[in-house]
Amino acid sequence: MKRLSFIIFIVFSLSACAAWPPGKDPNDRALIEKANLVLVAVNRYAQSHGTNPASLQDIVPEFLSELPTEPDLTYNAAKGTLQFIYSPTLGMGRCICHAAIGAATFGCGVCYL
Repeated sequence: MKRLSFIIFIVFSLSACAAWPPGKDPNDRALIEKANLVLVAVNRYAQSHGTNPASLQDIVPEFLSELPTEPDLTYNAAKGTLQFIYSPTLGMGRCICHAAIGAATFGCGVCYL
C-alpha cells in the first residue's frame, strides 16, 4: 500500500510540473519580466563600457534604478551569465532560468523535483 501511494504521489508530482512548461505560468512570467530588466541593464552597461559589470551593483543607478528583490539573481561576470531558480506556482519542484549577457531574454528549461 505504501508503495502504491508513493507511485501515485510521483505520478501526480510529475503531472503537476507539466501543467505549465518552465517559465510559462503567470508567476514565472512575472519573475522573468523582472529578470529581463536586469539583463537589459547589464547589456546596456556592457555596450557602454566595453566590458561586463564586475557585479550587478555596477548597473545601479546608471542603467537600472534599483535591483529587484526577486527573483534572486546569480551573476557570473567571468562567464557573462545570469541565473535564477524558482518554484513553480503549483509548488512542485524547482526550475532554473538563465541568460547570457547579450541575449534578449531569459530562457527557462530545466525543472527538477
